[in-house]
Amino acid sequence: MSKPDGGPAYPVFEVGWDDDGRACGTVAKGGMSLRDYFAAQALAGIYASAFTDYRCPPCDKCAEWSYAVADAMIFERSKP
Repeated sequence: MSKPDGGPAYPVFEVGWDDDGRACGTVAKGGMSLRDYFAAQALAGIYASAFTDYRCPPCDKCAEWSYAVADAMIFERSKP
């Protein structure tokens, strides 16, 4: 099952080592979440195209819409 935030969008991979000093796989760590990445892309689109009359809604509304889009995208990704 996927993580609620979609997991890391740009993870840093670290090599795991066993007790004998041998590499035993990689682990993805850190990076912004995929949810944050999707929200940032949605926000850019909102500001770039939706308000051509220069009357922009409050920032909290734009953020709310951006994360709603991100959540919908993550939900759609989880479908088979």
